[in-house]
Amino acid sequence: MSPTQADNLPAEPIKLNPIRETLYDENNYWTWLSKIKSALETHNLQDLTNPTIPRPIDPSPQYEHWKRTSQHVGLWLRMNLSPAVLKTLKTTLYADDTFSIIQTLILGDMSVRPKQVWKKAISTRRCQFATVEEYVETFRLLVHEANVLKAPISGYCAAMLLLGEVRGEMPLWACLMELKVTGDEEPVEMTETEFGGLCEGVLGQLRVKRRIEAVCN
Repeated sequence: MSPTQADNLPAEPIKLNPIRETLYDENNYWTWLSKIKSALETHNLQDLTNPTIPRPIDPSPQYEHWKRTSQHVGLWLRMNLSPAVLKTLKTTLYADDTFSIIQTLILGDMSVRPKQVWKKAISTRRCQFATVEEYVETFRLLVHEANVLKAPISGYCAAMLLLGEVRGEMPLWACLMELKVTGDEEPVEMTETEFGGLCEGVLGQLRVKRRIEAVCN
């Protein structure tokens, strides 16, 4: 028997509270999505937003329970949208439809999105931003999105791009990090989590540099 969205649902009705993140646009989509997934997984409701998992057939013993729960989650998703996003969202009955439409509204055509994000990530430059912090945060989010969309950017590649772009502000530190990442004989394998740690390292070095400059001035 094929799995359905109803298979792992809790037996009793669940009340979901709004998350502490309202979806406004692409800029906070991944933060919003992370909190949405966390809330749903806490109650084992995550399958309801996955359109690749079939719905239960009507009639079936699970159908009515699935229907009520999916509608509840669909309404809950709407509660976490800004008025501007909500206004453009067409009426849907079930959670998987609601989630798919939200994703398309915010990210656009998902058939071309992976390629677009990958190209945008590898072409993002420090000079496009007012501060190093803005560059680092934007680049980190793009790398994460590319990996989520199965258009992977390795931790090593992301690290070398990042360090090359911030070398102007912190030449010695960036050079030392490049030597560490490249290794003695071959590149060091780096996970996305480790790349995130490198991003935090850049931001930390900036804070130290600015404190020193403030004291000297």
